[in-house]
Amino acid sequence: MTKRTPARVQAVADKCRSGQTLCKFLRQKETGETETVFFFEPSGRRCGPKSAVAAIDAGLLKPSGDGLFGQESSQTWTAP
Repeated sequence: MTKRTPARVQAVADKCRSGQTLCKFLRQKETGETETVFFFEPSGRRCGPKSAVAAIDAGLLKPSGDGLFGQESSQTWTAP
């Protein structure tokens, strides 16, 4: 039995297939905590972090390899 991909996760991959790039950045909150924020470029629309991570973990997106430590630390992802 194959596991079905949730619609919200598939939507992230679909946006990347249509030309968007999923981007990640770290934002410092006023409390001093760090928050990971995902968004699409060029639209600038935000993406839910759980959906973004699930799409990456499921292999629906490929890393651009623009991180300091190779593919594992990528900051952007596109559709394969």
